[in-house]
Amino acid sequence: MAIQAGKPLNSVRTLLFTKKDASSDPYVLSLIQNAEAIFFAGGDQSDYINLWAGTPVQSLVQSKIASVSIGGTSAGCAIEGNWIYTGEQTSITSAEAMTNPYGKSVTLAGAFLHVP
Repeated sequence: MAIQAGKPLNSVRTLLFTKKDASSDPYVLSLIQNAEAIFFAGGDQSDYINLWAGTPVQSLVQSKIASVSIGGTSAGCAIEGNWIYTGEQTSITSAEAMTNPYGKSVTLAGAFLHVP
């Protein structure tokens, strides 16, 4: 059993967003509000940006960052940084990006979440 802030973490919910409307759904917001930890899955970081940016989900997650454990893999980890490769145009390899860091496939954004 995992422990966070002296309390056992006793359940898991997976939320999969496919439409921006879900980012203001009261049920979704309630689940996030009551979360004892938040883990962001991998996949495509542009989905996080396109479906969460400027929504109640982004605001709520931001408000919880200082009080719950957070983590993520791949895209879920990438959205936690100060600079994010957004992948909005297309994918690019590290070798390609280093060859031409100003190419149209190198899309960067400032912090999506501000992690203390």
